[in-house]
Amino acid sequence: MKLWTVQPQEVISIIEKTGEFICDETKSDKDFRKAYEWIAKEMDKRHIVHPEGLVLPLWAWHTRDWKHKKPDLRNIGLGTPGEKSVCIEFEIDDLQVLLSDFFAWHSVLNGGFYNDSHTEAEWNEKDAWYEALSGKQKGIETLKSWQKVFDVNAFENEFCQNGRYIQATFWKLSKDMVTDVRYFIAR
Repeated sequence: MKLWTVQPQEVISIIEKTGEFICDETKSDKDFRKAYEWIAKEMDKRHIVHPEGLVLPLWAWHTRDWKHKKPDLRNIGLGTPGEKSVCIEFEIDDLQVLLSDFFAWHSVLNGGFYNDSHTEAEWNEKDAWYEALSGKQKGIETLKSWQKVFDVNAFENEFCQNGRYIQATFWKLSKDMVTDVRYFIAR
C-alpha cells in the first residue's frame, strides 16, 4: 500500500542516521493520549505486528478529498504552519496498517459518541436514543460506536460523507520503505 506521512524535516535525518523512524511519544499531543492509546490497542486487536517497546503509532494519509494520491502541499493543515516539513511517500504491507475515516476519528479524539446516521431524521432518532441512556450505558455505547471509524467505504449524500479523508496508523517507517521525499514549508 502506498501512503504519505507529513513530518518535521528532521525526520529525514533520523531515518538516514538510524534507518528508521518511530513515534517519539514525548512529542505527541498529551490531550489526545487516551485516543492514541486506544487506536494502538485496536491495531493489536487486528494482529498488526507491534514492535516491542513502542507505545504510539505513526500516522499517514491514504486518501485526501476522495483521491489516493500525494497530498497537495499547498493546502493548509499539513504540518505546523511555518515549519520546515517533509512529505514522505512510502510503501507498506497492507497487513501492517490500520485505516480509519479522518472525520469519524474526531469522535474518538473528543471522547464522544460517533453518530453515523445517513439522514437528519435518523440522526435525531439516534441522538434521542443516546441521550436517554444512563451514564454507564452511554460509555459502553460510545466505545462501541468508535468501531465505525474503521469503515472507510466511500459514501456521500446531502447529509453526510464517509471515506473522503482516510488516515493510516502503522508502527515504524524504515528507510527501505521510502519511495519519495518532498520538502515544503507548512501553511
